[in-house]
Amino acid sequence: MVQARSSVRRSGARSWCRGSGYQWSDVSQRQRRSIVVLAAAGAIVAALIIGEGARRQVPMAVESFTAPYYMRHLDDPLELLLVRSDGQAYANIARDPLLRRAASDFHSPEEAAYRAQRPLAAYAAWAMSFGQPHLVPSALALLAVAGAGLAVSGVGALLVRRTSPPWYALAIVPLPGFYFSTLFLLPEPLALGLASWGIYAWERNRFLLAGVLMTLAAMTRETMLIAFGVLLLVALWQRRGRRCWRRPHRSSRSQPGSGCWPLGSEASQPPEEARGAWAGRSKDYVRPSHPDPPSPRAETWSSRRRSSLSSWPRSYVVAMISSPGSP
Repeated sequence: MVQARSSVRRSGARSWCRGSGYQWSDVSQRQRRSIVVLAAAGAIVAALIIGEGARRQVPMAVESFTAPYYMRHLDDPLELLLVRSDGQAYANIARDPLLRRAASDFHSPEEAAYRAQRPLAAYAAWAMSFGQPHLVPSALALLAVAGAGLAVSGVGALLVRRTSPPWYALAIVPLPGFYFSTLFLLPEPLALGLASWGIYAWERNRFLLAGVLMTLAAMTRETMLIAFGVLLLVALWQRRGRRCWRRPHRSSRSQPGSGCWPLGSEASQPPEEARGAWAGRSKDYVRPSHPDPPSPRAETWSSRRRSSLSSWPRSYVVAMISSPGSP
């Protein structure tokens, strides 16, 4: 009986919060293959973009904002792609992970500190290149390819989570930001992929994994903290809505001004005004199911706790308003 009641409660909670009972096992085998295909497609497109861009490069000397690349004659096509954007900063940090030459490599210590705010791509390239300076451009290119596949597959997983076709994730490939970030070996697609999979893990209630992925996304691009903040706000709002619908009430009427409809009420559905107030929080109204109403003892304890938290002027005003002889 207890197991049946807990299962009913879990099913009711799923009806109010769309992500509470969703697990990776709910994804069909076809949808899993679609996400894997999306990851491969994103990586292949990124490799083609980088390969075509590297093929068009010719050996030349390019002005840069870092000293090691300033007016230096370059013949490596990947380094020519790096020197045209912020990728040269990641390459310099990957060649000097302890920042011993930061004051000389950059124009100022402030510039070096600003570039060091995004350490994940640089230190990952240092690890992938085994500390060899000539392998850093190739490591950054591999990171760009892997980040593109991670971004497309992460967006596809979020679309599957919302019962939408995952192939819509390919719409991010022709975006200018995706194209230029991939072409110049920048880590923005990697940050997008980590943030997407972090949100997916959060919605699966894997909070530790979500925290790790969102931290890595913030270490790749500090603006990903905005996504983490929005995720926390949405979680707090959904938790407030679930508390509102699960709160026991003494009477069959909802408390004035609370915006909640009691689950233990005798009415089958809330009135039109309450339903309209709830429409701002949820798109679809589902009739709540509560198999066991709260016990009188728990109800008395809840009322005592609420009365103890309220001040005496508020209790006096409420008593005057609710008295039969009040105008």
